[in-house]
Amino acid sequence: MYRAGEPGAYARYIKEGYFSLVALNFTDTTGLDQQIVADLHRNRHYRLVEVVPYGIEIPPIGQGTYNIWRYEATTR
Repeated sequence: MYRAGEPGAYARYIKEGYFSLVALNFTDTTGLDQQIVADLHRNRHYRLVEVVPYGIEIPPIGQGTYNIWRYEATTR
């Protein structure tokens, strides 16, 4: 059985600026991904830097996007 992960652990790491990049696609772990995005918004150093489409299979199956967040030590 697949487990999504521990939201509290991700929240702590994000608060500390542990991750240099975070990529989310809101598919298999939608609820966890939404919690992670909320934590990313609370840390002023994380910025959404790219939305990358993927998949060219039979539309809409197999298609989606990755939201890429980057840690930036200084804010603009």
